[in-house]
This record gives sequence, C-alpha cells and structure tokens, in this order.
Amino acid sequence: MRVNVEIETHDPSLDFDVLETSQIQVGMEKRLSPNLSIRYEGTLLRKALDFPRIISITLEIGSALAVGIAANWLYDRLRGRATKIRIERTEVRLERGEIKRILTERIEKT
Repeated sequence: MRVNVEIETHDPSLDFDVLETSQIQVGMEKRLSPNLSIRYEGTLLRKALDFPRIISITLEIGSALAVGIAANWLYDRLRGRATKIRIERTEVRLERGEIKRILTERIEKT
C-alpha cells in the first residue's frame, strides 16, 4: 500500500537526511526493510520569509509489521526537525504512537 507523507520543515538538509544521501532527485527510492520503502516525490520551496519547505515522500508499506517500522523511522528522522507532518492530508502530531495509529488506519481502509 502507498501512503503519501508531507513534511514541513525549516531544516534545509532534512530531505537529504531522510534518504541518507548527499544527492537527491525526484523518484529516488530507498528500501528500509523487505516490506517497506520510501520514494522521494520532491520538495516545495517557498521564498516568503519563515515559510517552511514541504518535503513529499511516499511510503510503500507491504505488511502490517512494516507499519511499526515506518512509524519508528519517521519519528526518529523528524523529531526536532519537522514543524508539521501530514499523512494522506491528515495533520499528525509528531509522536511515535500517533504516527503509527494514523498509518494503521490508512492501511485498514484499503
């Protein structure tokens, strides 16, 4: 199942750190486990003062077990660096349990 995630941040290197690379391009993928991968969809840069960047990624989740891995991975990467996170257009508090709950709900709806 594919899950769209948008991350708002003022950190100019977060998109590189999320994919653990020094060069990034739209469509780049990273496998996090046998049943979980991430795809970089792009970063929206807004030039107005103090507007955050919006990083778009897609999680490809292949099993219920991968939901917990995805939640932990997102939380660990974004904690203290993201100002907002949206999963399938739903704003989510940046808490491990809340991220897992929303991902689980999205998986169960399909």
